[in-house]
Amino acid sequence: MQNTGQSAGKRWDKWQGQQKRYKKNTEKKVLGIPVCMAAIYARLSVDSDEKKSESIETQVTLIKEFIQKHNENPNREYEIAVYNIYSDLGKTGTNFDRPGFERMMNDVRAGKINCILVKDFSRFGRNYIETGNYLEKILPFMKVRFISVCDNYDSYAPGAKNQELSMNIKNLVNDAYAKDISAKERAAKRIAQKNGEYVGSTAPYGYCVEKINGIYKLMVEPEAAKIVRRIFEEYASGDGIQSIIDRLFEDRVHRISDYNQYHHVYCQDGENLHQWGNSSIRAVLNRNNYYGDLVQRKYESRFQRGEKWCDILDESQWIITPNAHEPIISRELFEKVQIRLKVAQEARSTVVGWEDDERAFYNVFYCGDCKRKMC
Repeated sequence: MQNTGQSAGKRWDKWQGQQKRYKKNTEKKVLGIPVCMAAIYARLSVDSDEKKSESIETQVTLIKEFIQKHNENPNREYEIAVYNIYSDLGKTGTNFDRPGFERMMNDVRAGKINCILVKDFSRFGRNYIETGNYLEKILPFMKVRFISVCDNYDSYAPGAKNQELSMNIKNLVNDAYAKDISAKERAAKRIAQKNGEYVGSTAPYGYCVEKINGIYKLMVEPEAAKIVRRIFEEYASGDGIQSIIDRLFEDRVHRISDYNQYHHVYCQDGENLHQWGNSSIRAVLNRNNYYGDLVQRKYESRFQRGEKWCDILDESQWIITPNAHEPIISRELFEKVQIRLKVAQEARSTVVGWEDDERAFYNVFYCGDCKRKMC
């Protein structure tokens, strides 16, 4: 009888243990909903007509409110945890070459993020083809959830497939809007250029930009102008580009990108000194602006055709304003340098021996690391 009681007690303890494990497992299933490690992405473009309601802070606040409301819903199927906030201020949505966006995608590739939230599709991008490529191919392949708050779009929602047409139409409208703004800005730039106004984002090395009588003009920076004059004179006298680079490094002359950072020509204590690049020297030697004429519109963006990069325009299409600013070198010195550059270019072409059909992919293939053309 005692054995029977002990056996019954053991069975009761076993049953109670099973019930506890069942209850524990059930609680896990109820509480253990999936957690999305999310990235909040906000962007404000260079478009001056964008409203204050589109500010980075406003976008982030709106998305945070959405996340809070979602997480407070007792019937939610997943939880959203913010991993980090990524933003690009003053960056166009017509391409994806943006520091904040790249940083976010690097974290996606590293497996730190599996959900991206934006205010609306236009904040993510305005290029119809590239935006569609990310939303329909890249992010689904990487198993990344995409949520556009104001568009009520969730790529993992049951009805997401039914929203694809609406999504594509919105992206197409965003693309058309960007191209329309681009065309208007381009027309305004052309008028300013024809009026002799400098419209570049940064001044050529050796100059700075000042607003005089309501028009932006190039003004000589004496210290940097001496380096420009030196480069032209040394090349015209027969020195090679590499020799010029070596002497600039010996004299501790900052390359152009470092000059723009430090705002002075010569390297000082605590600053990094880098060699000038061959292409930088050639760019200086090819700048028409140095003899006093304002030469603009040498290139034209392919954006209106839905392509990257720029076309090099024929000289007849350039917009030239003679004697628009103080020259750094004489026109004769510039022409002398151009003759030598042309001879050197012809010599390189002869050595390489490329035919036109052998360079069919010259403007198609680009290096994934340095972004330069491959051949």
